[in-house]
Amino acid sequence: MTKTHRRDLQILPLDQVRPSATNPRRVWDEASLQELAESIREHGVLQPAIVRASADKEGYELVAGERRYRASKLAGIDTIPAIVRALTDEQVLEVQLIENAQRVDVDAIGEAEAIAALVQKHGNDVAELAARLGRSKSWVYSRLRLNSVVPEVKRLVESGTLKVSDAHKLAQCHEEIQRSIAEEAESGKLYDVERAIDRRTHLIDEAPWGTMPCSTCDRSTAAQTSLFGAENARCLDHTCWAKRLDLWWDEQKESRETIDGEDAYRVLTSYGWIVPGAPYQDASNRPECLDEQSWEEAYPDVEQVLVRHEDGHIYRVIHNAQLRQAAQKVGHKKVVRYLTKGKTKELTPTEKIAEEQQLEEKRKAKVERHKRRVTELVERIEQEGLTDALLEEYLRTQLADSWSLRDICERRDIKFGSFDKAAERILWEVTERRERLALLVEAQCPQRGDHGALQRFRKAVGL
Repeated sequence: MTKTHRRDLQILPLDQVRPSATNPRRVWDEASLQELAESIREHGVLQPAIVRASADKEGYELVAGERRYRASKLAGIDTIPAIVRALTDEQVLEVQLIENAQRVDVDAIGEAEAIAALVQKHGNDVAELAARLGRSKSWVYSRLRLNSVVPEVKRLVESGTLKVSDAHKLAQCHEEIQRSIAEEAESGKLYDVERAIDRRTHLIDEAPWGTMPCSTCDRSTAAQTSLFGAENARCLDHTCWAKRLDLWWDEQKESRETIDGEDAYRVLTSYGWIVPGAPYQDASNRPECLDEQSWEEAYPDVEQVLVRHEDGHIYRVIHNAQLRQAAQKVGHKKVVRYLTKGKTKELTPTEKIAEEQQLEEKRKAKVERHKRRVTELVERIEQEGLTDALLEEYLRTQLADSWSLRDICERRDIKFGSFDKAAERILWEVTERRERLALLVEAQCPQRGDHGALQRFRKAVGL
């Protein structure tokens, strides 16, 4: 017989209580349940569960407290204290979401499904729902986005193989792409979700034909800005992108100089760098002889050549001979010397010594500037602590070393023709603090900086 302690608190037989089908929590830690079962055997259930009468009027449905319910069964207890409430389906979902949010091990996939039910089935407005749950609108939208992932991805998130942040990135992709990356993750071959998506989707801002019509296409993330945001919109249909690129490329071949196929290998390496000895310069590169300008900025009237890389990227290069002619017209002797590299007359011994001394002085000055910058940043870190802003500033300083940056790009399979673009791409890819610290250790280059300052940095942040 059921005992009543007060009007709504009752001691219910476990066999009259059944778990809720809408509980956001799907994964249960068996070791943790066993620990709770031992506690219940000794002390009983201290916090009552919340239940409501079943729809068929036979028994009760758990609203909150399924972990206590499961542990009680493991402990061999026949009853459970419970508060009986009259709740609608919508109210049940809200109570379960609020309870789920108070846990350390939040079940994000279950939350996503519950929020989708509240918005789609019960017609809740996102702003009102966010206010009732004590969350922001962006948080509600981010959970809604998770409902776009396929079951294979959900299973990997629940098992801990993929992070919730990984699922958010995959949610914007077609199901075929999600399944392909899920297979890669299950096989243990997935290094980075962002790069896996990059290989299968395309940034609309990088479309050589412009952002239209891709920015309004329903097969892009730009069509659902409330879910995916307005920045870094991506095309999710690789087949459509490839066809459009082929059409655009055919048009370019009729009106300007282009390089593709086998000929492209003579200009660009597999990582997108200019092949050593090739008579071209990357239009966006900023050589020292131009004093911080790029080739295309310094000589905007020189015709650029389009190179179609094996991975589909379009690079813009300029022939050395045309750059040399443009430099000669305006009297840029330093640039002419840079481009000829031994093709002009032999320097006299005195000229050669003077040039070597000048280059050595520039190199030393650059090293000293780097040392001073590193030392200044380390001193600030020692005084203020390693804030996210200081971490990014210090990381940018270390990535300024071209050899260190080249090695990192090759290890991470980043294919960009200029160092500036490569550094920005790395910073865009690596956003989590832990990953940035690891990258910083990878990027530090003692021969270019003050080794003592680097050791002070590692000590300051506990590396």
